[in-house]
Amino acid sequence: MLDIGDNYLAAESHLISVLEKVEGFKDVCSTNDLAEVEERSQKAPCAHVIYFGDRVPDVSNGGIQTQVMQIWLVVIAVRQGRDTNAEAGKLIRATLQQLQKDSFVPKIGALNRVNSPARPRYTKGFAYYPLAFSVNFRLRG
Repeated sequence: MLDIGDNYLAAESHLISVLEKVEGFKDVCSTNDLAEVEERSQKAPCAHVIYFGDRVPDVSNGGIQTQVMQIWLVVIAVRQGRDTNAEAGKLIRATLQQLQKDSFVPKIGALNRVNSPARPRYTKGFAYYPLAFSVNFRLRG
């Protein structure tokens, strides 16, 4: 387990750069809250990278060092249509394959796929498929 560097949210830029290699996305963006996404201006298919928070399992050395597990969501958005699931299925597979090839976040550690805390969501115009990943590191005081 590595120590986090000077950017606590460094996994975000790594995820974005890896997702930009996935063929089929028109856009890859950092999103604070998917509920605030303006669907009309969304370039689909696309991927949203969302920081979903931390889990702090234990503290050692009197609080000087903390082990942290960050959760990151990658939400794949596609337009609703006749082939929505087929298009999403191809993008999900390509995303997972690319992240398996390039899972190591420099200076932090490996991204691991975990159960998503979010469920797929469908609106009149779009379908959203969340994938979740964790990265574990140490934070020293």
